[in-house]
Order: sequence, then structure tokens, then C-alpha cells
Amino acid sequence: MVILEVRGLKKTFRGLIAVNNLNFDVNQNEIFALIGPNGAGKTTVFNLITAYLKPTEGSIKFQGKDITRLKTYEVAHKGVVRTFQNTNVYRDMTVLRNVIVAHHLYCQANDWEHFFNNRRAREDNREIMKNSLEILKFLELQAVQNETSRNLPHGQLRLLEIAIGLAAHPKLLLLDEPFTGMNPEETDRLIAMIRSIRDQGITIALIEHDMRAVMTLSDRIVVVNFGKKIAEGKPKNIQYDEKVIEAYLGKPDEKEGI
Repeated sequence: MVILEVRGLKKTFRGLIAVNNLNFDVNQNEIFALIGPNGAGKTTVFNLITAYLKPTEGSIKFQGKDITRLKTYEVAHKGVVRTFQNTNVYRDMTVLRNVIVAHHLYCQANDWEHFFNNRRAREDNREIMKNSLEILKFLELQAVQNETSRNLPHGQLRLLEIAIGLAAHPKLLLLDEPFTGMNPEETDRLIAMIRSIRDQGITIALIEHDMRAVMTLSDRIVVVNFGKKIAEGKPKNIQYDEKVIEAYLGKPDEKEGI
């Protein structure tokens, strides 16, 4: 079953085509990878899906409903949540506080109820604390839950951003280069965690340059170059695709004299 449909997606910036007539689907409960060389338009695609940018042309449907012209918070409310290439956490807050703040997107109580701390607000706060602690335990961050985020090593910062994403109750979680800066041991741990997230019924779409992680983790891959799709398939097929090899390594005559 398809959860996300991208059709004819195009984005131009002052005449420069960043995404060019892109078509792909993401299936429910799969781990989908969008890969390509630097500057291929991958992050722009994620920005378009999550409404941080508006497309020049094309449409985006989530669970069969058009989300192309929705606002960012409306897309998030529908369950499409993303992380960022550069960690997007509140550095002066504790790890636990970051996750608690992220939950407030889905509070049942309104601002007045929280101001007066009525029964529904108290119930919200209890549920948020419970869920925040569960997320931190799941991502093995409970030992640093009271640590100020700016003091975390890089690997734990990446996990905290995923925790913030999970706090928004995603149906589709978009991960932008989650393995950046991780050593092999951290990479293997995160591969296992992402699989566990999928096992909870959350569909995963990721952008990543770590090809070992991509080939190990992905069910299906779409490759883009200069904003266009050049290949789509299972990892074992993608790694031997001539167009993909050429996009990453260049044509043979381009390598002469290097």
C-alpha cells in the first residue's frame, strides 16, 4: 500500500532547476532511501514534502490526500515528520526537555487549559512525561536525559533529533543523513534502531551518503542526479546500475588524468 505519492515534482530557484519532474512512491511500513551525489536535490525534495518549500509544479499526496499546498504544521499534524541534516535541537535545554517540548504539537489541552493547569492539562503533562521517558529509553538516551543538549557527543545528538521526531507521533518519518559523523559501531546501533522504529509501524524515508548503511537498511532506493530520477529498485540492483555508478564516479574519460 502506497503512503506517499510524488508526481511531476519540480522546484526552481531563479531559473535554476533543483528538482525536475520527479515521480516516486513510498510504500507503507518500508524503509525507503533517496540517494544521489552532493547537490542532486535530495534535501530539497524533503523540504517540499514537509512544506518548508512550495513546489513550482507537481503534487504530493499522503495517505491518498493532497498535501501539496498545506502549511508545515498541517503536514506535521497529518503525521509527516522530518529530521534535519544539521541537528535541530534546543542546545540549552536538557535532553528530556527537548523531547517534552516536541510533544506539545499533539497536546489535547489548549493554551488556556495549560495556563490554568486544569485536569486535561495535567493529564496531558503526565502522558507527555511518560511517553518522553519511553522514547529516551528506546533510543538508549535515558542515562543522559538530564544532560544539557550542547554537552552531548555527535552520535547522541543525532539520536536526540530522532527522539524529537518520534515525539510528534509520525506515520512517515523522514531522516536527513542520520548517519553523518558516526563511527561504524554507532552506525550499526542506529541501523538496528531504525529497523525497530519501522517495526512499530512507522514508515521510514531517508537521505544518506553512507552507502553501507543504505544498502544494509533499505528495502527500496530511488537515485536522483541534477534533480532527476535516474534509477529505482532494490539495493542489490542499484549498486550495479551503470547510471548510478556514472553519477557518483563520472564517465571513464572524465577520470583520465586525475
